[in-house]
Amino acid sequence: MSENSKRAHGSNIYLMGCMGAGKSTVGRLLAHILGRDFLDLDEQIVAHAGRSISRIFEDEGERGFRERESDALRQVAQHSVVALGGGAVLRDENWELVQQSGISIYLKVRPELLAQRLEREPERPLLLGLTPQQRLQKLSDILESRRDRYEQADITLENERTPAEAVAAICEALGSEWGIYIVRVALGERSYYIWIKPGLLQHISELYKHYQLGARAAIITDETIASLYGHQIEEGLRRAGVETLVLSVPPGEAQKSLRTAEMLYTHLLEAGCDRHTTIIALGGGVIGDLAGFVASTFLRGVPYVQVPTTLLAQVDSSVGGKTGVNHPLGKNLIGTFYQPRCVFIDPEVLKTLPKREVWSGLAEVIKYGLIRDPALWAGVEEKLEDFVQRPETLSEVIARCCAIKSEIVSADEREGGLRKFLNFGHTVGHALEAASDYKLRHGEAIAWGMLIESRLSHQKAGLSASELERIEKLLARFPKPSLELISPERVIELIRRDKKSHGGRVQFVLLRGIGDPTLCDTVAEVEITLTPLPLRERGRG
Repeated sequence: MSENSKRAHGSNIYLMGCMGAGKSTVGRLLAHILGRDFLDLDEQIVAHAGRSISRIFEDEGERGFRERESDALRQVAQHSVVALGGGAVLRDENWELVQQSGISIYLKVRPELLAQRLEREPERPLLLGLTPQQRLQKLSDILESRRDRYEQADITLENERTPAEAVAAICEALGSEWGIYIVRVALGERSYYIWIKPGLLQHISELYKHYQLGARAAIITDETIASLYGHQIEEGLRRAGVETLVLSVPPGEAQKSLRTAEMLYTHLLEAGCDRHTTIIALGGGVIGDLAGFVASTFLRGVPYVQVPTTLLAQVDSSVGGKTGVNHPLGKNLIGTFYQPRCVFIDPEVLKTLPKREVWSGLAEVIKYGLIRDPALWAGVEEKLEDFVQRPETLSEVIARCCAIKSEIVSADEREGGLRKFLNFGHTVGHALEAASDYKLRHGEAIAWGMLIESRLSHQKAGLSASELERIEKLLARFPKPSLELISPERVIELIRRDKKSHGGRVQFVLLRGIGDPTLCDTVAEVEITLTPLPLRERGRG
């Protein structure tokens, strides 16, 4: 954490910038998310004076207003988010107080956008009686005259998108010590934020409103999750003025089908949903993939939000924009690349997960360590069973996995190269999952897939015997059903149809070492074995 963030963690957050920069709107939402008090300095002055700012300017002039501004600033309580008046920091004594008592954040906005935002606020004292062109020139002059002071802020960010995105950017800059993890998926105009915070579910309606996602939302979920969280989110959205439709399907992999997608299309059309409707995917990986696919194809694409409720979805499937449904000939063979507007992750919901589902999610955590982060891998080695017992404590691990996936997706959105490394364990794992008629959970199949592909890595990619032994020992602690009833021939047949095949050759992700993946298309079918592994399975949980 930066020195500024250390200094400010127990003190105030000051938002500064020109009128129209969004200090009050952003400040209120930031305080709400961080659980702090909010203070608008101008509102405080108005309340104390019993007069509007325009009237104060008339009666006392700008000098009198600035004196009141300084008095109000000196009375600000600690641990607050404070929206400063646009000129408050110009006084050296005010600026010194801001620097001593907190962290300053400059919300930077172009004068053209400021003028547009202020069109509905003609009572601003410094803009009274001006034509639109004069207002634009005045705002440009104000920004130029204050530029040196504004740019001395601890953090500068452009606030030209939505208030929620501004808050995400602020939280990202402040760091996780403030109780929230923010990960940005950088895809140009389609960039978005992943929010990770215990208790975040209770803030979704407020965040939805400040993402400016529209007046109608359709929550797609399954019956189990609907009974746990659907009503809470639905009621919150309705209180926020959002017309809300809840569409629930039975739980299970069988719902990832074109038939279920068609049923959802019908319900959306019958309800009069249009291109301004936002779809909220509330559930695990099945719901995320299904709802994302529906969002990407309904009326040629509507906005959608991911609210993952399983560990597997939180660390992997809700991020990156892969959507899809299954086909009788294989898993995820029909789908799209379609990015969400945002992802909201609440680790508290993991407390309601069955232990088997927590284990399933941990398989993807293990994968991220093996392909990208030896330190993450070592942490999982040390605390694997602890994570299962207290999954709600996994915020940092979830954030790290999301950050790894974000880095990869930002560099290779459509799986042209680097993103293929995310498939470690999945070439065999997906085949096992389908061959078991989805009796194997996704994570269980991936655990087996990683074990088998690690052995292939030792044979063909140079993975050392000692690292293979570490992987085998860890995965031996991972409880997973036997493969005895699964046909090896069926598995090989499914691997041949793998969607990642190129020129008739199946591409495997293998490991040269922990954290060092490579692609290999020279694995012969006879080298893929499902025979019992050398280490005795010790299923725990």
